[in-house]
This record gives sequence, structure tokens and C-alpha cells, in this order.
Amino acid sequence: MNLSKRIIKGWKSPTLRVMSLTFFGMLLAWVADILMAAKLGTSQTTDALIVALSLPRLIDTVSREGTRQSLVPMFMERRDALSHREYHRLVSGIVNLALVLGVSLTILLEILAPLIITGLAPGFSPEGRAQATFLFRVCAPMVLFAPGIAVFSVILNSQRRFSAVALRNAIAPGFVVAAIGLGWQQSSIALWIAYAYTLGFAGFFVLVFLDAFKAGHQHQWLAWAGKDDLLRLWQAGSLPTIGFVIKLGSNLVKSQMLPSLVAVGGVSTFYFAIRIVSAAQTIIGVSIATTSLPAMTEHDLAGHKSRLGSALRKNLTKTLLVSLPAVLFIVVSHGEIIRLLYGHGSFEATSIEQTSQVFLWLGLSLAFISLIPVLEAGLYAQRAYGLVVWSMVTMAFVGVALSWLFWQVWGLIGIAMSWPVMAIIYVILIIYLLHQKGVSLLKNHSS
Repeated sequence: MNLSKRIIKGWKSPTLRVMSLTFFGMLLAWVADILMAAKLGTSQTTDALIVALSLPRLIDTVSREGTRQSLVPMFMERRDALSHREYHRLVSGIVNLALVLGVSLTILLEILAPLIITGLAPGFSPEGRAQATFLFRVCAPMVLFAPGIAVFSVILNSQRRFSAVALRNAIAPGFVVAAIGLGWQQSSIALWIAYAYTLGFAGFFVLVFLDAFKAGHQHQWLAWAGKDDLLRLWQAGSLPTIGFVIKLGSNLVKSQMLPSLVAVGGVSTFYFAIRIVSAAQTIIGVSIATTSLPAMTEHDLAGHKSRLGSALRKNLTKTLLVSLPAVLFIVVSHGEIIRLLYGHGSFEATSIEQTSQVFLWLGLSLAFISLIPVLEAGLYAQRAYGLVVWSMVTMAFVGVALSWLFWQVWGLIGIAMSWPVMAIIYVILIIYLLHQKGVSLLKNHSS
């Protein structure tokens, strides 16, 4: 009886619940990647599909990360300052704006598809570019839903309704797993996967919309954001979004453009390795940062710097307690992990060996890249958006430079070797910026 009570109490913890739901989503994503690797291997088709998905995913990530922490304080402030009706008009206007933005971006991507693919994968053959362009046009409608999903996710997080948002990692992969299962014998399986991702984004938009409705949101489809609303939105979200565009754009250079110049299969080799590390970072660092931000924002709004610093130290300790054992496990078992996850079907011995080596070096960065969103939450809670962006832009240029230098010497493995170095520099930089804002990670300061 006592054990069951402890389990129920633990599940009621927002952080544990979000981490559990995120882990469930990542499991589905891994299953999707495993099936894709088994069916397609590290082939030209796999490279084309990954590149086709990359920009829609980047726009989704920019929409999510550029707003996930920066807009939560804004919505919390406006909810306290406005009447119930005025607040729902504000939310509706911003959601409608996001939908219009999504439609406009989708049309633009469809038109510019050939140029975009050439820029994303300069090492592709003409046949590979044609295949990637076709798949990209199928994936582009993912962008239609991404900004709306981001806004609803912020609204729900600001109300401490984390569960539906945490399922974002499960919905699209669930569609992909179903599509691969149904189309396994089809020669056009890559096309099935591309369609599944688009349907998954549409499904997740419906899910967060319904959860916001359940939480009391009364959507007004004809509402539009006023001038003051747009100004607040710009002030809160513009700098972080610009920062994430530059940061994630540099990640595309490091994970796709440079690997595309190595050989056929370079993009997919890097992709399959980084997906595991990225999933672990999301489960650990992003979950802790997301659930802790509202409380840290309240501490800052109340002028309690010492409490903010104390909460941040506790979050960093949690992150390290989970991430360091994971790093050790990767170091000891990186080859076995890759073989277990991907060593099936068309994923041959050469692919396993190369992916394992890339995974080892990326895995060494896990503890540090998990600390980054937790540390950034300390800056977001203080609305220090300029510092967040400055750190992102600085590290984007440093990261691309290091990756290019390491690539020149060690090739594909060298790109992966540069990631732990970049992560360590990034953590040191954010700790310094927090110190400049009066938040100590060593001892309490008076408020």
C-alpha cells in the first residue's frame, strides 16, 4: 500500500510525469528510426529523406524553442493583468497569427524547394537532389502546424498543464511507425514516411488545441492580435527565435551539410547517432527546464534572486545525477547500443561501425548539452533574452568553425569529436552570464 502511494505521489510530480511521457515519445521515435534504418540503411534514399525532413523540423524546433521559455513569463504576466475575456482574445489572436504564418511559410517552401535542397545538401548527386526535393515538398506542410503548436504549448505550459505538450514526441513517430508497418513491402516507403510526419503534426495540433479547450480556452477565430500584443510578442519572442534560427542553422551545417560532403550515407550515419543523444537531452535537460521555468519566473518576479539560484542549483544537480550515468553507459556500450538499435536488415556492418564511433563522441557531450537548457531557463526566468541570443550566436559561429576544423583532419568522426568541446564552452559561457545577472550557482546571495 505504501509503495503504491509513493508511485502515485511520484507520478503527480510534474517533472517526473513530463520525463516519463517524453521518454515514451522518444521510444516511439527510436522505433521509427530503427524501422527506417532496417528498411533503408545508410543509402541515398535515407539521406534524401533526412534532408527533406530537416528544414520543416528545424522550423518546428525554432517555433517551439524560441517560444517555449521566452513566452511563458509573458503569458503569465498577461493572464494576471487582463480580464478572462481579454486574455482569451489575446491568446486567440496570437494563435490565429501563428496559423497564418504557418500557411505562408509552407507556400514559400513549396516554391523554393529545389534551391533549399541544393543549399542543405551540396554534396548530393543530381538524382539525390531530385529525390530530396520531391520528398521535401511532401514534408513542407508540417510547417503549417508548427507555429500554432508552439503557441498552444506555451499557453498550456504557463498553466502548468505539461502532459499533452510532452506527448509531442510521440504523435508524429506513432504515425511513422504505423506507416512503415503498413508500407513495409512498398518500394515508395520513404514517401509513406514523409506523409506520416505531416499527418502526425496535424494530429498533434488537434491534441494541444483540445487540451487548451479543456483547460478553459475559448478560441475566437476572428480575433487578431492588436498592436500592443504584437509589440509584447516581439519583445519576448523575437530575440530568442533569432538566436535559435542561427543556433539550429549551424547544427544543420554540422549534421548535414558537412556530412553530405563526406560520402553517400554520411548524412544518415550522423542522423542515426545524433537522434539517440538528442532524445536523451530532451528527456533529461529539456523536461527539467520546462517544468521548472514557471516557478523560477515567479521567484524573479517577486525579486527573490536567491530562491531562483537555489532552484537552479537543484535542477542542475538533478540533471547531472541522470545524465552522467547515461554518458558512462554510452562510453562502455556504444557499439552494442548501435548494433541493438539499428543492426538489422539493410543496416550493414560498415554502417554499424561508423555510426558507433560517431555516437561515442556525441554521447560524451550528453551531460553538458543536458545542462544547457536548464541553465538557459535561469536567463529566461529573468527575461534576459538578449544574453540568451548573444550566447547562441556566439556558439553557433564557434561550433561551425570547430566542426569544420575537425572535419578537415578527421572527417565525419571529427565533426562528432567537436561536439563535446562546443558543449563545455557553452556551459561555461551561460554560467558566466548568470553570474553577471546576479544568480550564483555556488552560494546564496541576498535577494
